[in-house]
Amino acid sequence: MASDGQWHKVIIKRRGKFLALAMDNGEGPRYSETQGPDYGHHLMPIKNDQIYAGAALTYTHNTITISNEKDLNSTCLNDIRLANSWFPMTAGESQQNVNIKLVNEKEVTDNCVRNDCDNSPCRPPFVCRPLWEKYECVCPLHYIKQGSTCVPYDYCGIDTPCHPDAECVNDPTNDYGYVCNCHSGWEGRTCYTLAIVDTGSAGVGAWIVAPILVILLICKYIY
Repeated sequence: MASDGQWHKVIIKRRGKFLALAMDNGEGPRYSETQGPDYGHHLMPIKNDQIYAGAALTYTHNTITISNEKDLNSTCLNDIRLANSWFPMTAGESQQNVNIKLVNEKEVTDNCVRNDCDNSPCRPPFVCRPLWEKYECVCPLHYIKQGSTCVPYDYCGIDTPCHPDAECVNDPTNDYGYVCNCHSGWEGRTCYTLAIVDTGSAGVGAWIVAPILVILLICKYIY
């Protein structure tokens, strides 16, 4: 279960008794699968005339009771699909979909915005990270917690990202958190790229071409 205030993509696939659940491309703890019980059904008929999302349903003698309060509370849904067919989420989208229509919606509001960090609940140097109906106080980017404060992360420690001959300087204001000062002949963000030296119009290139022309002229007169 994810409850971090961020959007996630969840895909459910079923083939026979096999069922797979993947979130955000599904790797490691974000992927789960089951082969199903030995007595499980290989087919799962889906009644396509009415499909509900975000509500708990109770079936009693062909009567459907919708219990919104028992399912998705204070939760956001977007881009629901079945067999890659998208479901309209608003009346405007319903007019764009000729195959699927939005019939009814209850206790649903547009947009999905919360302001859990509006009151600046964290004391500097910590910053507020919204987690949907809650928050946590964390160190800014390129900083780590040390005791009761935040200190710059040491990118230039043992595993420095810079070339061994370059000078690594921690810089939390930089996008990468560090700066590599390259020695002569090297360039690039981590100083692993050979620098191109401009030798001028009469440099090495000209001296290489000249002997070739001389050899060609000599060969012409010999033959």
